[in-house]
Amino acid sequence: MKEIVVLLTSCVNPTKMINTTLSDPNIRIGQYINALMWYLENTPYDIYYVDNSNVDIKQYLDEITLEKYHNRLTTYHFKGNEYFEKGKGAGELEIIEYFIKHSSISKQTLVVKISGRIIIRNLQTIIKCSNNKMQICIHNHYCPVKVDK
Repeated sequence: MKEIVVLLTSCVNPTKMINTTLSDPNIRIGQYINALMWYLENTPYDIYYVDNSNVDIKQYLDEITLEKYHNRLTTYHFKGNEYFEKGKGAGELEIIEYFIKHSSISKQTLVVKISGRIIIRNLQTIIKCSNNKMQICIHNHYCPVKVDK
């Protein structure tokens, strides 16, 4: 069975990003922390949290939490998110590229990418049903898709 990791993408401070309904960093950080804690407490997977607005999520977590999950939580933050005219998709791609470049996961690892404020309560079931084959998961909706390689 392949190793499975969760990639939570984050942009705590979207500044001038077009089509962003919720741009208040204080509310967004609360949502990111809530989702991050849910994945740590309710799944067995290693979590990679990557923020492209240069906000270090660890500064918002207490020492007990950091100690408890230090073997399962890896965080990255960098100054990006400067593609305002290209939209949020460009920022997401930037985060994924950063993760691939800076993480040490193997090419055989199954990476489950989730927008960092979203909680997918049936994530383990979705992964189990997928048999490590390529699937598409959009927020809380599971849509199996056959991908020929």
